[in-house]
Parts: sequence; structure tokens; C-alpha cells
Amino acid sequence: MAFAARYEDTVRTGTLFAAIAGFVASALAVFIITDDFIGAGQVQIISLSAIIGGTASMAAAWRWLVPGHDGFGMWRAVGAGAVSAIASSVFMWLIAFVAFLSDMASDPLSIIELIRRALMLSFYFAIIGNILVGWVTIPLGIAAACVVTAWAQRRIEAP
Repeated sequence: MAFAARYEDTVRTGTLFAAIAGFVASALAVFIITDDFIGAGQVQIISLSAIIGGTASMAAAWRWLVPGHDGFGMWRAVGAGAVSAIASSVFMWLIAFVAFLSDMASDPLSIIELIRRALMLSFYFAIIGNILVGWVTIPLGIAAACVVTAWAQRRIEAP
């Protein structure tokens, strides 16, 4: 297999592995942070939206930041993991607030207004959330991105 074809295949497969690693890292963060995952309905919505956000943001951040013209950079993976962890909290709160606001709205909101309100709230809560629990989520995101990048580097270097 030619190097360019192997590189492209590694990028595609690595993006899938990054999504799986993001899922595992965000699920682990949820179980570390949340003490009552099974009990309350709102906690379940927030926890599941955190896992969805972590999965999507890790795949996107790894795909856009890690592969480069000089291969797969480990420092770029560290940045991608941190960006993914921070961005996943925005996705988490956005999904949660869309679910909460659609249930709590007394008058039917348009979908644009609903997303606009949820987006404003999600940025605020994401900043607060990263200050409070970023010490768990950011290292887990970095570790997940670095594991996938180490796999990609080994696959490219193998004959």
C-alpha cells in the first residue's frame, strides 16, 4: 500500500477511533463526576448529552487538528484533547438546555429561538463547568487523543 493511501486510511480509521476514545473518556468523566447517574432524570439528560458531546467533539477535534503534513503530532493531540474536552461541555449544555427548554416553555418557541436561548445559557454553564470539573475532563480528553495519535504514529511508521 502506498504511503498516501495508508496515511488517508489511517486518518479515516483514526477519526473513528477518536470518536470511540471520546465516548470512553466522556463516559468515564461522567461516572467520576456524577454521583447519581441512575436516579434523577435531569442528571441522566445532562450525563448522556455530555457523552454525546464528548464523542462528537473528540472525533472532530482529532480529525481537524492532529493530522498534518509532517505526520501525526503528539503536541497537536494534546491540544485536540483539551479543545475536545472544553468544546464537549458546550455541546453538553446545548443539548441539555434544548431538552429542558422545550419541556419548560409555556408558549411554543420556534426552533431558532430555542437554540439561541440554549446557546447563550450553554456558553455560560460551559465556562463554569470547565472551572469546576475541567481538572477531570481535560486530562481525560488529552489522554484519549494521545492514545489514538500514538496508534496512528505506529501505523504510519510500520512497514
